[in-house]
Amino acid sequence: MKVTIIGAGNVGSTCAEVIATQAIASEVVLLDIKEGFAEGKALDMMQTSTTIGFGTKIIGTTGDYSKTSDSDVVVITSGIPRKPGMTREELIGINAGIVKTVSENVLKHSPNTIIVVVSNPMDTMTYLALKSTGLPKNRVIGMGGALDSSRFKTYLSQALDRPANDIHGMVIGGHGDTTMIPLTRLATYNGLPISDLISEEELGNVASSTMVGGATLTKLLGTSAWYAPGASVAFLVKSILNDEKRIIPCSVFLDGEYNQDDICIGVPCIIGKNGCEKIINLNLNDQESQRYNAGVNLNYTLFDGLGRRFTYKILKEQFALSELQLRETIETTILQLYSVYFNVAQLKESTEIFKQALAVSIERQRRAESAFSYGQSNKLAVLNAQDDVTNDSISLLQINQQLDNARRDLNLLLNEPMDQQFQVETIVN
Repeated sequence: MKVTIIGAGNVGSTCAEVIATQAIASEVVLLDIKEGFAEGKALDMMQTSTTIGFGTKIIGTTGDYSKTSDSDVVVITSGIPRKPGMTREELIGINAGIVKTVSENVLKHSPNTIIVVVSNPMDTMTYLALKSTGLPKNRVIGMGGALDSSRFKTYLSQALDRPANDIHGMVIGGHGDTTMIPLTRLATYNGLPISDLISEEELGNVASSTMVGGATLTKLLGTSAWYAPGASVAFLVKSILNDEKRIIPCSVFLDGEYNQDDICIGVPCIIGKNGCEKIINLNLNDQESQRYNAGVNLNYTLFDGLGRRFTYKILKEQFALSELQLRETIETTILQLYSVYFNVAQLKESTEIFKQALAVSIERQRRAESAFSYGQSNKLAVLNAQDDVTNDSISLLQINQQLDNARRDLNLLLNEPMDQQFQVETIVN
């Protein structure tokens, strides 16, 4: 069995480690966009195989989706994590575009895979992955309920001072601080109702702690948690690959269940080799139903990559579009927004290139003007030199003329009679 994990950050790498050490899959592929990051994580984990004793092959790759081909399960953890004070919903602007792109790239190489979405806000990202890929609803699963339930059982264990593995409890609803519903009424300790073992106030404190469990860790750690999320993903993947038919609360597409439709939100699911094989309908009391419906209303939105919100359901009613037409409209809108974003980025880049080119041009012009000025000075110097040479040539000609005259006079003197010479000498003396 082969599992691909998109995003080699804390959650992704922890998930890979648990899958490898528990021999859940024979091969795990870590993919990340950061150069060498996934490769380094994979190599580091592989170097523990002889000491821990596992045989799973772990490989890393930077953006090469071909290495993910024929994956049985693909886990999407990519996106930015929460910072202290942030809600999961505030991550939508960036993570929506990432999840959509990743989902489409994954299916090119693994068309029969089951997708597990972890990126926050998880319920919305699960819905986006389902609608953008067109996969059957059983093959796109959001992992949130398994993690929230694990935290719920931990807090119950602490309140009871009993082993967490003897405690059974479940969290349904949205994977958000205000939308999740810890089902305290149904929680048991080895078959005993926990509501009979601790006070209603203590149960209320446990539920409150569970709902802000992620925010509590984010405040303590300075970023999102990773050990429990990574292990919870591996727990879900194990049920799929081994066809365990476990009941695990997951975010899946509802089509009439719990009187809801056209939304992804947490419900109890039987998880096996086909993904979400069945949704379990719980008999919720009035208070639980009200809280569940309130969470549904908060999650009844679809977000585009720039953070602008609009509802799939409202668009469908207002414009009476078919599901296919509406999907195309939404995808076209998202692509147009991405196009605007990239055009702005390209414009900024082009502006910087123009500025650089302009600076180079100005420098070249300055150098040309300097060279021209220098050339003009040299030209003047050459002309002056030429004038000097001309004057020197004239002087030489005059000297030559004088020498010729002197030679002529000397010859005349030498050819005259002696008495004339004597007369000349006398005159000279």
